[in-house]
Amino acid sequence: MKKVSPSNLPRLIESSLEVSALLKSLAHQDRLLLLCFIGEGEKTVNEIEEFLGASQSSVSQNLTRLRDKGLLSARREGKFVFYRILNPQVTELIQALESIFCKI
Repeated sequence: MKKVSPSNLPRLIESSLEVSALLKSLAHQDRLLLLCFIGEGEKTVNEIEEFLGASQSSVSQNLTRLRDKGLLSARREGKFVFYRILNPQVTELIQALESIFCKI
C-alpha cells in the first residue's frame, strides 16, 4: 500500500471518487454475476439471460446501467447485440473479487 501524504492527497481524493462510483455500479448481485460472465468474453443478451436465469427486462436494465457508466460496450451483428467489458481495470477488479470471494 502506498504511503498517504499531503502531497498526494488531491490525487487520492480524485481516485477515491472514481472508485466509489465504480463500486456503486457493481453493488448489485446480478450486475456482478453479469460482469463475471462477460469477463470470459463477448456475450449476447440471450446468453446473459440464460446464464442469470433472469428476464429480458431485468438483464436489459442492468446492461443499460453498466453501459451508461462506461463499463460495457455493445456491438450489433445482425439481430444480435454483443456486450463486452470496456475498461480493462473492471476486468482486473472482477478477477480480483473472484479470486478472493469465489473459491469454488
